[in-house]
Amino acid sequence: MCSFFLNLYLNLGLYPKFISAIPFWIDKPPEDIDEPEGSSAEIHCTTSGIPTPIVQWFINGVPLHELADNDRRMILNNGQILRIVNLDHDVDTAVYQCNASNPFGYVFGNAFVNVRGKIYKVEIGTRFELVVAYAPYFKMPSHRIWNVVRKSTVEMSCDVDAAPEAMVKWVDTNDHSIPVVLEKINIFPNHTLRISQVNSADEGLYYCNVSNKYGINRAVNQLQLVFYLLYLLDPTHFIRVPSPKKSILEAHESVEYVCEAVCDPRLTIEYSWTHNGIPINDSVHFKLLNNSLLIVNARGFHSGAIDCIVLTDVDVKISGIELTVLDVPAAPIITGINCNERRAMLRWRRPDDHGDQIKQFLVQMHTEFEEGLWQTVVEEENTAADFYQADIALSPWVNYTFRIIARNSRGESEPGFKEGIVCSTKAYYPFTNPKDVRAEGSEPNNMVIEWKPMDKYDWNGPGLQYIVRYKFNKPGEAWTEIRIEDPLANYTVIREQPTFREYLIQVESLNSFGRAVVKPTSVKGYSGEDTPLLSPVDFSVSEFINCTAVLLIWKHVDRDTVRGHFKGYLIDYWENEKPFAIMNSGAEKHKNETILYGLKPVTNYTARIRTANSRYLSESPSIIKFTTPEGSKKYGVLEC
Repeated sequence: MCSFFLNLYLNLGLYPKFISAIPFWIDKPPEDIDEPEGSSAEIHCTTSGIPTPIVQWFINGVPLHELADNDRRMILNNGQILRIVNLDHDVDTAVYQCNASNPFGYVFGNAFVNVRGKIYKVEIGTRFELVVAYAPYFKMPSHRIWNVVRKSTVEMSCDVDAAPEAMVKWVDTNDHSIPVVLEKINIFPNHTLRISQVNSADEGLYYCNVSNKYGINRAVNQLQLVFYLLYLLDPTHFIRVPSPKKSILEAHESVEYVCEAVCDPRLTIEYSWTHNGIPINDSVHFKLLNNSLLIVNARGFHSGAIDCIVLTDVDVKISGIELTVLDVPAAPIITGINCNERRAMLRWRRPDDHGDQIKQFLVQMHTEFEEGLWQTVVEEENTAADFYQADIALSPWVNYTFRIIARNSRGESEPGFKEGIVCSTKAYYPFTNPKDVRAEGSEPNNMVIEWKPMDKYDWNGPGLQYIVRYKFNKPGEAWTEIRIEDPLANYTVIREQPTFREYLIQVESLNSFGRAVVKPTSVKGYSGEDTPLLSPVDFSVSEFINCTAVLLIWKHVDRDTVRGHFKGYLIDYWENEKPFAIMNSGAEKHKNETILYGLKPVTNYTARIRTANSRYLSESPSIIKFTTPEGSKKYGVLEC
């Protein structure tokens, strides 16, 4: 067949079966939040579906991306968590909505975030202003007596509410700060004071002082030993503890831990649970059921110490396990980003691998030219160290942000960011010129010069344009130059050109600084093709190979008469009695003969030959007629 002239395409459609699911809430829709000014809040939009839903956030019905940037708001966990830090009553009190959608449907949830405050009249210079805030107050009794037995453990909470958030400080009767003592005294992030192995030296008063700019408050805790109870009360002890002591889960699994103790019948018993020393409350992942703790859809950040605390009026008992959740790593901790006009240096620290060794770090960059697209610029395979750095080349006239992702066998971590850091470079000359330059005519008297427009990342400055040059490819010819002002243009048409002539082509870039620092490459191109002027002459039958095959020969045409890219010859042939059933065969340009196979014996045929270039066939073919010889059948098989 003549592959340069006749093309047959067959498209086969394959339609796989697949499962779909409209988005649904994994646990529950977003819940209302009530927090004081200066604290933090997280709104959860935990959904699933097939395919995975895309989550969009709104504030009072306005899409989040249409609002002014606010670095206190962070989108986490692939869009399923909206975190707001340092809550501001005037800005953050609002209705927040999330829409999770895929091609099969959506779910929509609302949550009201109330940033608590109280209007105070505050003197500022010579005037008064009303501000939304309030002084600290305690959410537990401000005077408490703790009766404990020797060598037990006591935990004194300091649960305070204030706007803005209060400063909390534990002090003794001399107003000295209470120091943390290893295995003896600990102060947790929620301001709870724990004293272990209590003895007579620990008796006395403990004060929790709280303050913000609108007021101060103090909670008094009196610790006293009760010796006589040791002889009157049965000791509290566990009859069932959380197990196993070292617990390993796969990410997204669920697990239940049970804790049970008995105490003297004259005492009451209370159960509480902590995660790394922080009290656990009912949430999306934690469910408290009497004396048991259910962890739902466990993730790597749940790894750590899980303690069951049994509390009576006179003692505290603690039993715990060490939980490891095998998961993707935690987000890498970026410790520094330093950049200049040509390079950026990123430094980061190894994150928790969540029980599965980190295999790779991906350093990625983002520019405003490709919204939403992060490009990996460094793949760090050496993961044995604790601290890392990467040196990244920068391009002029670009604003860069960076992130780092850790990868283990279970997948990729959430990206680690350095909030508020943008590397901005100044404009400069272009470093490169357009690629994929080519030129071919679309008509006999023109030439279409094409190129790939430069990515905006490579413009290096405003006002990018292209200079297109062309000339005949022979000595002594001068360049003709035109300017293309549209940086997104990818072609220009040069008209009134002679048919099928060879040219040299260049496409060069320039911006407001000037022309590219590298010279453009010259490529060959051609003006348009036209119909070949001649078909081969002396087209004839050289010999019959047998009764079903014939050798045809001809003389080559003059190359100058082809008027295009010379592809060869096309031979059409048909039975005289079936002129509508035309068959064809192609011959390459350097050949002057071909064999036609599969003919019928004793049959009259007509054949014609034409010259072919990339676009056209010659209009006046050479034609011959011939009759195939007779064959014979022997034992039912045709012989020639």
